[in-house]
Amino acid sequence: MLNFNFTKEEFNQMAEKYRTNDPEFFINYKAFCHSINSAFTTYGIQKDPTAPVHPVTVDNTTLARRKYLAMTQDECDCINKILGEYRAAVVIKRIHLKPMFQDFDITKNQHVTKHQFLRTLGQLGVTTDE
Repeated sequence: MLNFNFTKEEFNQMAEKYRTNDPEFFINYKAFCHSINSAFTTYGIQKDPTAPVHPVTVDNTTLARRKYLAMTQDECDCINKILGEYRAAVVIKRIHLKPMFQDFDITKNQHVTKHQFLRTLGQLGVTTDE
């Protein structure tokens, strides 16, 4: 429902990590939520308002970005070429992209789906090869 794109292997690893000892293969969602929330703040901070909260750094997020960091040079070149084409189109046409994307971002989390991204670029006439 949240549109996370996990591979089957990633999903199985996550399910195994939070699996309970029940024979029916239950998932301990409370432990999962705690693990996710710990990435954003310190647990129990409401009880200790002066507790230090460690900032998010590149080192903290490397594991989550591993599939994007493992690109080949050809893939990086292709992405840079596409971004260059987008950049040139935006400069030439004097397009302000942000408001168009914000129309799709109703939760204000600065994320849109792939379909919304491509639709916005199509409406603006900023396209490239598939």
